[in-house]
Amino acid sequence: MSGLTGFYRPSGGYDKQPEQSAAVLADMCAALKKRGGANQSARILPHACIAQTAKGAETVLRVPHEGASACIALDGELYHSCGVGADAADYVLRLILREGIDAIDCLNGAFAGAAYVESEQRLYLFRDHLGVKPLFFARFDGGVLFGSEIKAILRYPGFTARVSREGLCEVLGLGPARRELSGVFEDVYSVLPGHYAVFDADGFHQVKYWGLDSFPSAESFDEAARTTAGLLQDAVARRGGGRKCAFMSGGLDSGLVTALLATNQTAPVDTFSFDFVDSDKHFQANDFQSQRDRPYVEQMVRLLGTRHSFLECDSDELADALEDAMRARDLPGMADIDASLLVFARRVAEDFDVALTGECADEIFNGYPWFHKADLMETNGFPWSNDYEMRTAFLRAEVKDTLDVEGFARGAYAASVASVPTLFGEDAARAKERELSFLTQKWIMPTLVDRTDRMCAAAGLGARVPFADKRLVEYAWNLPAAIKNRGGVKGLLRAGFAGLLPEELLWRKKNPYPKTYNPHFEKLLAARLLDVLSDPNAPIRALADVDRVRAFIAGEKDYGRPWYGQLMAGPQLLGYWLQMNAWLKAYRIEIKI
Repeated sequence: MSGLTGFYRPSGGYDKQPEQSAAVLADMCAALKKRGGANQSARILPHACIAQTAKGAETVLRVPHEGASACIALDGELYHSCGVGADAADYVLRLILREGIDAIDCLNGAFAGAAYVESEQRLYLFRDHLGVKPLFFARFDGGVLFGSEIKAILRYPGFTARVSREGLCEVLGLGPARRELSGVFEDVYSVLPGHYAVFDADGFHQVKYWGLDSFPSAESFDEAARTTAGLLQDAVARRGGGRKCAFMSGGLDSGLVTALLATNQTAPVDTFSFDFVDSDKHFQANDFQSQRDRPYVEQMVRLLGTRHSFLECDSDELADALEDAMRARDLPGMADIDASLLVFARRVAEDFDVALTGECADEIFNGYPWFHKADLMETNGFPWSNDYEMRTAFLRAEVKDTLDVEGFARGAYAASVASVPTLFGEDAARAKERELSFLTQKWIMPTLVDRTDRMCAAAGLGARVPFADKRLVEYAWNLPAAIKNRGGVKGLLRAGFAGLLPEELLWRKKNPYPKTYNPHFEKLLAARLLDVLSDPNAPIRALADVDRVRAFIAGEKDYGRPWYGQLMAGPQLLGYWLQMNAWLKAYRIEIKI
């Protein structure tokens, strides 16, 4: 795990002021210290400057090429024999020089990189197929700035942190998700998953090197179950090196990952589960979280013989971590859902370098409620984020009218639906299946993968996501719901691993990541938000109606009515606005409405 950053300009001149260029690079790198580590490596060339942070010996690799040189900074790892670090960077750079940038499609890994070819005076920025690793860029000063995280770009001299009306609509109407290309900040963009960006004297363009292709599937259920099991087994095996552990919730997805890890090693797997102090007293069952995890975790530990740690945090620690979680994303995020993962990842990182997780199984194998409940399936909008009344509950009336948050979000939905890779001749029901799968993989999956990457990276912990394997995603994309859900939700995945886990665990009902139901936490957030709003200079005073906030706090909260996903309900709205205020203040953001 490392952080990469730098800048490029076709007119060049960086080598004429090497000390100044080095100082700017060092400052940009410093912003990524938590992601990569204290060690910095940099290359200063006439037209490009590239730097990297790392815990170990990873450096910005430079090799001779056509009488000049080429260099690369790589964040992430490949699941080939070359593995991680300098070996992986060398492999990727030589692949690009030998076969061209399009050859990165053959890679299997989670990676983001910057490669500069001096003989062409051309910069390439690229991300893995599913966008597991982040990478952003901004057009500025006649060239481009880039970084693993936006905070590095904001360190460049003269670049202003500015958010336009569109950016505010994104935060208020889509957050914690964001459009694929958007960096929310004005003039900041994301390199798209499965794409590379090219910058040279002719300008800039992004090129898609991978995407989902739709075609009919004729496989039987048994064939699909065997293929699915084989692909996941291989994905876990390829991600098994290093000082690793597993996050194990007691559910199907993390249970399968842990069980497969256990079959690949003789020593017990180190596992962790997460919960909250006094959760046994305050848990409230609802349609999305019907049961506590701990009894199932205990069964899994006994079955697999793992060395397990039950981690807990309390309400004060959770509230105190909200701002750090925002800084990890550079944006308001999933409030305490992010903050708790950051708290837990810090503890895990004391003893381990990397953790395997069960993320992405629900996105790939139709595990979410909107794949199965008719009212959600037929929602005219994102089925996980369609409560604009709650989203805009705190806005001043004139701000709400000016922004049109709902209209912006519905426009993003319509644009996504229009880009679904349809298959000619499929009936309406199958087309709707594809639409829901595509939207989930383009909106929910990136948000949760980014959450895992950012919170773990901010704690100095790497994250590996076996379900986010391009081969598994490609294969599952064309399997119809009748195959994926035969026998029950995610029936295909369960059938593929019959016998690996006992029936009670194999068929446990889906339960999302835990959140606290302690009333003290909600009261704590309410008090902190009201304290913020009592300051006339608080940035959110320009957006929030204090009377509306007070009325919301005084009213009854429905923990089972989320305004985003399955977890973000009333208390999370308070946390989100606290994060928004901290974001506007800490990043000194200029708002343009």
